[in-house]
Amino acid sequence: MAGNEPWTNGPPKGTTAAHQQMAAQAAKVHAQVGANGFGVNALEVDWSPQERNLDYPVSNVSARSLQNAIIGRYHVYQDPGQKNWSVRYYAADGTTHFCRSNGRGHSEDKQNYAVTHTRFGLAGILHWGRTVDKPAVGKDHSWPLVVDSSTGEVAIFNYHRRHWKAQGGGWIQNEYAAAFAENCPKLPRVNAVSNQTGK
Repeated sequence: MAGNEPWTNGPPKGTTAAHQQMAAQAAKVHAQVGANGFGVNALEVDWSPQERNLDYPVSNVSARSLQNAIIGRYHVYQDPGQKNWSVRYYAADGTTHFCRSNGRGHSEDKQNYAVTHTRFGLAGILHWGRTVDKPAVGKDHSWPLVVDSSTGEVAIFNYHRRHWKAQGGGWIQNEYAAAFAENCPKLPRVNAVSNQTGK
């Protein structure tokens, strides 16, 4: 609402020009996609500190853009507290191949995924196990995804210890780095090995 109001008594306390700009951008997208395309109605949300809505990220990527970005590509990211990089590969068959840095090396597993609505904003990624049925898809099920338009960094958020935290700030790429083969032997290799370097 902040970017969409001609306030009669001035902006809310603590509101900066940057806040107003972000709110105006969100209001513009909200107007384009409509209430049904932008998660739940903010006016109907319990914003009390006891609820987990106060720091819920607002996804800024549409479902179509997100699908086009991830399918057949690698998401290289670094979890908080880990100095080594992890990677996900999103296959066209709806399978995500995970290769996670765990402090002692890397562990690999697979999960199913779908691109769907997130609670606030546009789209996110829903993951579930390979041996369980697909969960009922609700707007608060998928992990919010936020792209920094100035750097291209992609962050997927997860709820951890009563706070939303970026789980995997990184980027989407076509390249298959040599380190993937060294640490993630089960990760699909869909492109030639690149000379990309780094830990």
